[in-house]
Amino acid sequence: MAPYFLNIPSSCNTSTAFHKSQSHYPVACGASGPKCKTPSPSPSPTCSDTDNGATDVDGYTCASYSAAYCGGAYDDSDFFADTMCCVCGGGVQL
Repeated sequence: MAPYFLNIPSSCNTSTAFHKSQSHYPVACGASGPKCKTPSPSPSPTCSDTDNGATDVDGYTCASYSAAYCGGAYDDSDFFADTMCCVCGGGVQL
C-alpha cells in the first residue's frame, strides 16, 4: 500500500507533502526529494514547575506528569501536583 499523504501545504511545491505519521515534517511524494522548510524550534516555555526536586508518592516529579495524573491522587507531604506542576495548572508563569 502506498503511503498516505495529507494535503500539500501552500509553502511547498507539488512534489512534496506531509506524511500522516510525521505531519510536522515535510516528506517528498516518492522515494526522496527536497523538503519545503525545516520545522520551527519549540516555543520558549511559558511556565516553570515549582516542585524543586520534590516527588509524588511514586517518586515522580512534575517533569513526568501528564494531565491524567493531576488532581491530587498522587500527592504526598511535600508534593502537590495542582500547585507545583504546569501541566496541572500550577507552577509559575514566566
